[in-house]
Amino acid sequence: MDLATGKTLSVLFCGCSPICFGIAVIVGVGGYVAYKTITSGSSGQQSESPKGTSQPSKDNTKNTSPKKTTKPSDKDGEENQKRLKRAKTPVAPDESSDTTDMRKVRSLMYHFKKRLTRFVRLSAMAQYISEQTSIRRDKLLCTGKSQYQDRNSGMGQTVHASHVVRVQINNAELLKSRNAELFEMLKNFLGHTHLMPRYANEWNGVGGRIDRIQEDFLEEINTIDFSRPLNTQVRDMLQRLKDEFLKVFKSLGVPKNIELMEIVEVIETIDEISIEELFKKGKSWYDNKNKNEQHNSDSDASI
Repeated sequence: MDLATGKTLSVLFCGCSPICFGIAVIVGVGGYVAYKTITSGSSGQQSESPKGTSQPSKDNTKNTSPKKTTKPSDKDGEENQKRLKRAKTPVAPDESSDTTDMRKVRSLMYHFKKRLTRFVRLSAMAQYISEQTSIRRDKLLCTGKSQYQDRNSGMGQTVHASHVVRVQINNAELLKSRNAELFEMLKNFLGHTHLMPRYANEWNGVGGRIDRIQEDFLEEINTIDFSRPLNTQVRDMLQRLKDEFLKVFKSLGVPKNIELMEIVEVIETIDEISIEELFKKGKSWYDNKNKNEQHNSDSDASI
């Protein structure tokens, strides 16, 4: 009932007995509801066109708010988009690991440590390739779903072949035309995967959060000059990168499927990597320019 209607009833029947007033209120409410029903039905009929198609009423205001765009959800990169057919790259064992068994499912600690250190090494590779090919470093790499992959897991839906670095070659054909050997080196590096439990690779889980950190830092990390010693600016940037990795796992709680000790191992392992050591992952590679090693391997033997 409108406020005005209530006031009107109270004025009209203020002199009546309580019983009369109650009856009057009931009658008044019933009549008001009936009135609103009839008027709303009548306005609905008026909004119909002669052909019987519904037209918006004159009282409707045009919605000028911007359309909300929704990004597709992503289970393993871009779930609802057409799956990109990735070029095949060779599989290489990890000479620095305790095993060269390529069917071994890696621990979270091993995988996410490499996701940090190999990301820094990628920056050194990009600097070297840029110097050799005259392709601007900021034009060499870009964010996006991996173009290359060394294998599929072959172990069902519970195990994924998880990329260590989720980055694209910006203009693969240009790089290939200028230096086919360096193109193969970079392609193999970017195609490298670890066999991981699915929950560690899902876009809406820890894997996706690390993917987005690599995307956010790609432009900045690609400015490091590995021909020079570690300076304050680079130190601060690498510290922020490391802190973002740690934040993922420190804020994780204990999700189902992930054991508490797995999370603790990742935090402790990444926390123990000094900024000097992290910088050295790229610096030593750049100084050695060891482009003949198996770059799709995880080996840090030369570092």
